[in-house]
Amino acid sequence: MLKPRPITSNHAELFLELYEWLLRRALGLTSGDRAQAEDLVHDVYVHFVLNRPNLESIVNNIEGYLFTMLRNMTSRKRAGPLVCAAPGFRLPTFP
Repeated sequence: MLKPRPITSNHAELFLELYEWLLRRALGLTSGDRAQAEDLVHDVYVHFVLNRPNLESIVNNIEGYLFTMLRNMTSRKRAGPLVCAAPGFRLPTFP
């Protein structure tokens, strides 16, 4: 079992510095739907802070790193529900 690492303020602070920039990009990806854009940015924040990637390896292109996360999460949400191997069984989608 994975042992949780302590959350450092560096990741949260770095993300918050780029919040408005990332929200503008999310608005572009969601055709201006502010609620959906805010949800996506929140999902990126949670993933970024909990996974705590090595900042030294991404600091030179943090915007690209976060935008890639945002774009990937947008793609996953558009993909729709996951389909399991059991015939007729579909996982529910959440708004």
